[in-house]
Order: sequence, then C-alpha cells, then structure tokens
Amino acid sequence: MKSLHVACYAASRNFLDRYRLRAAIEEIIQSDTENTPLEARTIDWLIERYYQVILPRDKEHRIISDPTPNAEQPTASVRQPRHVSPAEIRGYFAAHADWLLAHQLARFGTVKILNIRKWIVFCKQAHDDAIDAARHGVRWGVAHGKEVNMGEYNLVKNLAQYGQDEEFWRNQLRLVNKKKKAFEEVVVCPFNHDFLLCINN
Repeated sequence: MKSLHVACYAASRNFLDRYRLRAAIEEIIQSDTENTPLEARTIDWLIERYYQVILPRDKEHRIISDPTPNAEQPTASVRQPRHVSPAEIRGYFAAHADWLLAHQLARFGTVKILNIRKWIVFCKQAHDDAIDAARHGVRWGVAHGKEVNMGEYNLVKNLAQYGQDEEFWRNQLRLVNKKKKAFEEVVVCPFNHDFLLCINN
C-alpha cells in the first residue's frame, strides 16, 4: 500500500492510541500493589502511576511518542529515555477522555476502571484546556484528525460519537447518579441541555 486516505490514517492512529491507552491503564491497575480503590483512580492517580509503571520501559517500548511508523513496536536497540512531562501525559489521556468515558458507561457496572464521576469532570477540564492551548497556538489534548471544539462542551453529544443515540447516554449517566445517591451526595447539573455529573464540594 503506497498511500492511505488522511481520514483512514487518522482513524487508524486513534484506534491504536486507544488500544495502547486501555492496555496501559489495565497494566497500571493490575500492577498496583496498594490495590487503590476505584473511587481513588483519577487522572492524577493515572499520571503518577504512569511514571512508576510505564515510563521506566521507555527505552524499549514507548507509549507516548512522536508519530513514527513503528512507534508502538519495541525497539531492537536501547535508546535514551525521552523526558515526558505531566502535561504531555495528561494530554494523551485528554485526547481520548470522552472515548474512555463512553467505554466505561456503555457497560456500566461491568467495566470498572476509573472513578466515572471524577472522569466526567476531567473530560470537561480537558475540553477547556484544549481550547486554552489552541488560543496560545498549541495543539494539546486533541485526537488525530480532529480539530479543537471551540464551542461549549456537550457531554452527551460527544458520547454519541462512539455509538448509540444521545438518549442512551443520558440513561447511562442517570444510572451512575442513581447508584451513587445511596451513599454520597451527588448533584446532576444541567450542562448545555444535557447532564454533567458533578461533585458537590
């Protein structure tokens, strides 16, 4: 194959990035000797654990890297570890934050990876931070082939990009809220005519 349509190429890169992201999270969880409870698995926890578990293997297997044809493959020769900042790791998760949320919500109750309520908050933060970066001429937290959405964040509409209709995702968010009401205070905030689960500080 001598060429690949730009849209197909971007979709392929996103698929590989999401596969690696999901695998990295699974490894982070499975290697956690402290057995961090689900409620404490947040974006900050992921970044800290990424430094501890994933980054030490950077010489042989690079997860976060500049795009190269074989970036996802182990290298035959030892290379110098590249400095990876917390902002870069956060941006990697931010680029696919909505997808990871949809992955958990679609099978809510069976897929238990991260604190869903706090991940929803992170999705909104990622959106705002991507806009702020774009205004300073920096591309951050955006999936391949996508442009920064400079408008208001619409959680349900974003989730519907990954399958099912918006009503399905509203119902899944209601399930999250219903389950939590039994033992801690949760508020459902109207956000752009949809729902955003928030922590009532």
